Amino acid sequence: MQLFLDVVDECGFIDLGFSGHHFTWQKHFSTSHSIGERLDQAFATNDWLLRFAGTKVQHLTVDSSIHYPLWINTVGLDFHNTPKLFRFKKMWLSNRGCSEIGEAVWDARGIDDPTFRTVYKIEKCGKELLKWSRDHFGNVKMLLKQKRKDWVHAEKEGMRIGQNFQLQELKKGDSKSGG
Repeated sequence: MQLFLDVVDECGFIDLGFSGHHFTWQKHFSTSHSIGERLDQAFATNDWLLRFAGTKVQHLTVDSSIHYPLWINTVGLDFHNTPKLFRFKKMWLSNRGCSEIGEAVWDARGIDDPTFRTVYKIEKCGKELLKWSRDHFGNVKMLLKQKRKDWVHAEKEGMRIGQNFQLQELKKGDSKSGG
């Protein structure tokens, strides 16, 4: 235990404290004897605490376990408004428009500082590719979901009638579209 406490001290971690039940683990014996321990703790650095000073740790109670979970309420962290990360799609390479957008954005002028210019161009290229993708490929997730439904229906129908004509047609359509 002392080694653990030494690491906590060396790293400058601060125990966030807690509210709720004093222990995070309890064992009750039939002899009316009980043992309780605070096995779980939440730690943070001083810098983290300064940024998220409202963070609260609560020991939850559950009936189905002798181990009580921690609930860490990160007041000040807004996970819901985090922008969606850009992901380049390999399928875009099948269309010349992808490289045309990249070239057009990269050849454009506007920002003098080379560091900011590079970051700006990367962001701009991502935004333009997303717009272009919606126009040229549509909602790919929705299309894939529909294809999966069609495939399941065709499999069921093939099993019902003992023929797989619909599956063969779907395969032909997929090979024509590259999917």
